[in-house]
Amino acid sequence: MRLNQKKKLYIGLFSVALLLIVKLFFMQIIDDRRALHSSNFDFDESVNVAFWSNFSLSFIMVVAICIFRSQISEMVGSPELSSGIAVSSISILLVAFSSIQMAVYRRNFEFKTLFYVRMIITLIPLFVTVPLAVYFRNYWALVIGTLCRDLVQAVVLTAKSEW
Repeated sequence: MRLNQKKKLYIGLFSVALLLIVKLFFMQIIDDRRALHSSNFDFDESVNVAFWSNFSLSFIMVVAICIFRSQISEMVGSPELSSGIAVSSISILLVAFSSIQMAVYRRNFEFKTLFYVRMIITLIPLFVTVPLAVYFRNYWALVIGTLCRDLVQAVVLTAKSEW
């Protein structure tokens, strides 16, 4: 019976994480295309507006998730996931921070930089998530691995960015 509860816990965390990732993906696509690929506006102003609107919306989402984390975890059937949901929501801010920079690189056709960043963050699960999963043997390995991946992406893109 205990194994069933663990499976339920992991399925609940995976479901919430997947919903957050899908939301971030669509938010990134919409903001990138609409604000930065338009040639009718000043590019620097468009980048600033897109960044602050994206970051503000993400901050509001993170605060809402943190406030309602208990209700969210109960809705997915795993009340013990509330702290994991709150911590993993930080990923929303990290992706919001780096998504505008990715759009700038795409607009400037700097795909080589995006390729290197993608290769670096692809290795994060191998060097972070898998060892943590072996050590912790619970969902925190996924949460920490995701946060590390998004943090590395934000740091590398910021370090290489001229914006």
